[in-house]
Amino acid sequence: MWEEVLVENGDTTVTLDRGRLATLDPAVQGLVLRRALNRVRGSLTRIEKGHIDSLARLASSPRAHAALYLPGCHARLDRNTIVISTGDEHGREFAPLRLELGRNEIPELGIAITLELRDWQGQPPPDDPAVEAADAAAVEFPLELRTRRPGDRFAPLGMKEMKKLKELLIDAKVPFYARDRLPIVCDRAGIIWVVGVRLAERVKLTPGTKRALIMHAEEI
Repeated sequence: MWEEVLVENGDTTVTLDRGRLATLDPAVQGLVLRRALNRVRGSLTRIEKGHIDSLARLASSPRAHAALYLPGCHARLDRNTIVISTGDEHGREFAPLRLELGRNEIPELGIAITLELRDWQGQPPPDDPAVEAADAAAVEFPLELRTRRPGDRFAPLGMKEMKKLKELLIDAKVPFYARDRLPIVCDRAGIIWVVGVRLAERVKLTPGTKRALIMHAEEI
């Protein structure tokens, strides 16, 4: 089964055929992925079942390009293959990216952020973790997208006091291996939205909101 799925077996990289991998029984697929990780890393230390499950989901994704960062290695989709390479890029910092109104694609994070300014007439906030609405008058433009940094803190929605971002992610049960690649929208004053997790209290909608900034995140 290994030989059927294997495309390339280098010193620091293993490339697998996604189509052939998808035909395997889930249990066998897990064994193949474990073997690939062991081949690249030299051991399975710090690799948990959640990592294997995430790697399997990545391999079966309909996207042509995406990435996953694991302890001691990383995986990326390259059309019909999944490439697993050495290097603990889990903590690699993503260079901040200026966000403009409209659709902003960030292939490095496998996400697109769409920004829209809209008149607001007291509607309830969106009930979708991938969509947030902020009071445009409270946002200090321009906006940028980045990943977390040491010491990050902000006052999440519903709180007046500042909270460490690390603590918020733990409370929200965000897997530790996903935290360093979690997109964060910031204005000049700091964090306004930890994508899919929480809006900042200071930009929340209020009865006096006249214009809203709608932020929509989607996988690409």
